[in-house]
Amino acid sequence: MSQITIESVVMELEEFLDDVCLSGCHSMPSYRVADMKSLASSCQELGLQLAEQTLHDMIDEMAKKNNMLQFDYEAFIHHYFTLSGYVEIVKSRL
Repeated sequence: MSQITIESVVMELEEFLDDVCLSGCHSMPSYRVADMKSLASSCQELGLQLAEQTLHDMIDEMAKKNNMLQFDYEAFIHHYFTLSGYVEIVKSRL
């Protein structure tokens, strides 16, 4: 397994955000939750607390969607923009 770097995680986060943007959170498949958990653990390893927390919040929203509980679209979008903004800040510091 390759070493986790901030650069590689930022790239993965960007790809993830692009996917969410393209597919929309309503049609996001549940298997993506595993990707989100993996990304969150990479963020934890690198000390990117806000990204880790935001991913967990998004996972919680996805769980609601998949269990047919009320999916909070507004909250998901808010988390999306939080993560997106944070990724931009981290990128600008690289």
